[in-house]
Amino acid sequence: MSACVNAASLALIHAGVAMKDVVVASTAGLINSIPIMDVNYTEEGISSSPVFTIATLAVSQEILSLESTGRVSLDDMNTVQSTAFRSCTKLYVVMKQAIFDHLES
Repeated sequence: MSACVNAASLALIHAGVAMKDVVVASTAGLINSIPIMDVNYTEEGISSSPVFTIATLAVSQEILSLESTGRVSLDDMNTVQSTAFRSCTKLYVVMKQAIFDHLES
């Protein structure tokens, strides 16, 4: 789902739709109590721990959507949520560069 959100956000920018901020989404989860960013299908199957999908506004850092695929303790929830948020921040840097590269061409 996060890839679809990111693609839609970039498509709207490419189409010239005025937006107050860039929507960025990512996933995060825990494997053996270690937080990981941008969880793929294989990693989801390794652990029964939940995977969070978060969508944020990149500049204002508002959370637009937060979804979890399972039950999680409060401590783990905070860890996974902050990992997903950091992942969104890192993805925004990449998306922003892609936007500027497109505008220059």
